[in-house]
Amino acid sequence: AIKTPMQRAMEIMAQDQIDMNLAIVRAEELQAAQAIIKGQIVIIGEDVNQLIDLRRDPLNTFALGALPSGAGGWTNTTDIGADLRFMRSRVFAASGYSPNIVMLGDLAINALLKNAKANNVQLAQNMFGNALSVPENQDLSSAQYYGIFESFQIWGYSELYNNGTADVAMLGTKDIVMISPSAQGTRNYGPILHMKSLQAVPRFSYAVEEQDPSIHKQVMESRPLMTTDHPDAYANATVLP
Repeated sequence: AIKTPMQRAMEIMAQDQIDMNLAIVRAEELQAAQAIIKGQIVIIGEDVNQLIDLRRDPLNTFALGALPSGAGGWTNTTDIGADLRFMRSRVFAASGYSPNIVMLGDLAINALLKNAKANNVQLAQNMFGNALSVPENQDLSSAQYYGIFESFQIWGYSELYNNGTADVAMLGTKDIVMISPSAQGTRNYGPILHMKSLQAVPRFSYAVEEQDPSIHKQVMESRPLMTTDHPDAYANATVLP
C-alpha cells in the first residue's frame, strides 16, 4: 500500500524512539558492567564527567600473581579451581556473600577450556544444560554459557563498547569477574532538567519543532546510574600475563 508522507514520518519517528532507547540501554549496560567488574563507574555526557567510586574492598581486586596460580597465570596445568576458591573465600570474608558465577574475557575463557583439569566443564554442560535462569527479554548475545566447573557457573563475556577512540572490551580479555547473584543491584535515575519533567524518570521523550524551515526533532533523555548496594560481593582478577 502507498503510504502518505505523514505515515512515513510516523514510522521514522517510531524507529528513532527505538534507536534512542537502545543507545540508553547500552549506556546502562556499560555502567552495570563497570560497577560489577571494577567497582567504579565513569559517567561522561554533555554536562558531566564523573568517576563514581563504589568503594569496593581493594583486596577483592587480584592483580596477576596475587592468586595461587602465581605470576605465570593460567596454563594448561594450573589448578584453576584453587584460584576460584581463593577468590570466593575472599569475597565471603569481605561481604558474607558466596559467589558462584564467573564471567571470563575471551583469552581467559580460552585458557580455561584448554586447561587439563577443567575438561569437565563440557561434561557438566551436557549434564545440567543452561543452569542460569535468564530474565525474560534480556539480551545475552554477548555472553556464552559454558557449563559448571567446581560448582561455579562459567560464562564468557565479549561485549564491546566505543570509548570515543576505539572499540574495547567491557571485560578485559585476560580478566575474570566473580559474581554473587544474591547481591542487590539498583537502577538509579537522576531528574530530567526539562520544564515538562523535573523529576527522576528512566526515560523522558519530547519533540522539538521549528517552523521555518519546518523541522521536527525527537529527543529522549535519561540520567541513569547503575550501581550495586553490595560492591564487596564481587571480585575481579587478571589471570593471564
